[in-house]
Amino acid sequence: MSGKPFNLSIGKRILLGFSIIILLYIGATLYGYIQMQDLRVHSQQVIPLSSQISELQEIGISLESLEKNVDKFFTVAYSENLEKANKDIDDLQGIIRSLENNSDNNSRARFKEMEGIFCEIREDINYLANLQQNRMNAKEINEKRILVYGLINNAKKKHRELLSETTHQLNANVLDQERIILAFNTQLLGLGFVILILGTVMSIIISSSISHPIKKLRTVTREIAHGNLNVKTGIQSNDEIGQLASAFDKMTEELQKTTISKRTLQTMLDSMPYGIIMIGMDDKKILKANLAALGMMGYGYEEEIAGLICNKVLCPAEDGKCPIIDLKQKVDKSEKILITKDGRRIPILKSVVCVNLAGREVLLEAFLDISERKQAEEALRQSEEKHRMLIENIQDGVFIIQDGVLQFVNEAFARMVGYTVEELTGREFREFIAPEDMEMVLDRYHRRLAGENVAREYEFRVLYRDGITRIIVNMNVGLIDYRGMVASMGTIKDITELKRADEIRIENQNLAYASRAKSEFLANMSHELRTPLNSILGFSELIKMNSSLDEKSLHHLDNVITSGKFLLNLINDILDLSKVESGKMELVIEKINVPSLIDGTLILIKEKASKQKIQLKNELDPSLLFMEADNQRFKQIMFNLLSNAVKFSKPEGGTITITAKKEGDMAKFSVSDTGIGIREEDMKKLFTEFEQLDSGITKKYGGSGLGLAITKRLVELHGGSLTAESKYGEGSTFTVTLPIIANKETRI
Repeated sequence: MSGKPFNLSIGKRILLGFSIIILLYIGATLYGYIQMQDLRVHSQQVIPLSSQISELQEIGISLESLEKNVDKFFTVAYSENLEKANKDIDDLQGIIRSLENNSDNNSRARFKEMEGIFCEIREDINYLANLQQNRMNAKEINEKRILVYGLINNAKKKHRELLSETTHQLNANVLDQERIILAFNTQLLGLGFVILILGTVMSIIISSSISHPIKKLRTVTREIAHGNLNVKTGIQSNDEIGQLASAFDKMTEELQKTTISKRTLQTMLDSMPYGIIMIGMDDKKILKANLAALGMMGYGYEEEIAGLICNKVLCPAEDGKCPIIDLKQKVDKSEKILITKDGRRIPILKSVVCVNLAGREVLLEAFLDISERKQAEEALRQSEEKHRMLIENIQDGVFIIQDGVLQFVNEAFARMVGYTVEELTGREFREFIAPEDMEMVLDRYHRRLAGENVAREYEFRVLYRDGITRIIVNMNVGLIDYRGMVASMGTIKDITELKRADEIRIENQNLAYASRAKSEFLANMSHELRTPLNSILGFSELIKMNSSLDEKSLHHLDNVITSGKFLLNLINDILDLSKVESGKMELVIEKINVPSLIDGTLILIKEKASKQKIQLKNELDPSLLFMEADNQRFKQIMFNLLSNAVKFSKPEGGTITITAKKEGDMAKFSVSDTGIGIREEDMKKLFTEFEQLDSGITKKYGGSGLGLAITKRLVELHGGSLTAESKYGEGSTFTVTLPIIANKETRI
């Protein structure tokens, strides 16, 4: 029975001890809670009592003030002292009502009594105020005065009684709290001391009942570790330690049955096809080696190698330290070096485990000669490196696909699709084919794998990384043997720009053909239309000369002539534009007088400008007298710009200024107006044929949209430039820059 001090398990023993301590703790907590409740009740009484004392003190201050104001009222009899006294009574009654709301029934009755006194004082002093005002009955005034002072003294007496009583209650409450706290601390300290002693005793008992059998188990474990399988624990308790001891005893019995003899173990090691060596971890010396290990290292007998330091023959040490024992490296199918008897270094693949052999920690190392494999890998690596360098240096993308998955890509391929080589390896090739070409590419791929005669080279679109951009590639693909399996190897070349350039070239050709055809058509049509139109205008002028027509008929005839002239101008503009576009317009370059030409142009526009209240100004550079240009076309340029400035003037009129100045070997002419201006979004339409700014301006001012387009073409035909600046609502400036001496290309 001495080996079984308790019949309970270890967990139950500990649980029992903790349960007793917890019960004591709960009891202490409940006792403390009851004490704290009593303390809380007393604490709750302190706040209202303190508040009452504060308000009673305010009553005392207000009573003193009331008495002073009453004295002043009786001696000076000022009405303002009466008001102050009434205000003091109001303050006193307010404090009394606040105290009534927070007091018990007994105190509330006494506060009611004081409130009645203050009401009586108010009535008496107000009554006295009437008597004094009327100066009547001096005896009654004196009696009332004595009565008021008596009431004030009575109120002061009751106030002192209430203040003394409330202060006494507060002091008593504080003493009760101190008594409760002292008693609670004393009892809690005693209970804590009892719990400490009880916990210590229980810990000693439980510890001794557990530690003794554990020490026995530790001793037995050490014996088993040193190979002694005949040891017994001798523990017979029914708890967990007893069950563990019984398991240890059964384990040693089973180990005795399954122990292998040294001869059997050596036979097993020698039959292994790979080398095995045992090394002591304490001295790093070789203990045993099988036949395969001896053969690899060039030794004939185990005795030749036994006792050698391991790193002399296996896995050379780093700075004299063993990688496994000293450097704590994990060696599992790792490539190391084996040193043979004659000093050769052989690459091996090695694994190491730590085992306990007869109580001694040893390393069991198994290794395999991989010399042939390393030689083959090196030859393959050199070959692959050579081919890889060749592939990486070409500009076309190179890839290998197996079962639809990219096994290899070069840098050029990765750049084309916007990924890195690492990101592409292992991904499906179909991810990069544009959806519209998917069916065609996959069909060719599967047909080629099936052995059909399919063209090796074709084009399709490849998706960039963003999934939106498409590049056109030319692919050349064939079948190869890749790691023992059929794969597709090919190259892709980015031909997007080539395709785009070809499309642009064809489109430009088509546009040129269309533009030339349009120009020729317009030129022919203009000639065909101008001849009959001139006849219509001529006959209309003759009819107008007939004075027999009435006023209405003359008005209609004027409309016909005006419309005809507008149409003729339009046809002339179309003809001019067509000539420029078709290259049929020729300039007659001559030396012209700049001031004379500008004055002549202003005369043409002067009458129309005057009707629209427009003032014309010119600012001419005296140094710019002559230049080389086509006189008629230059006048047409300036006239078009001035006509536009007049047309788009404001209803109230404005100013148009033409300037001419010399800048180096160039002449710069500017036409500035203070008209309606041009919106910023309409500036790009200015020099486009048949383009008008907006429907509102077109309806109001008219025009075909050809004037500025023809002007710009004529300026460029002279080797110059036309630019425009405008601010909507404020006006515009058109500037023509021409060479003073005409280029050879413009001469005839």
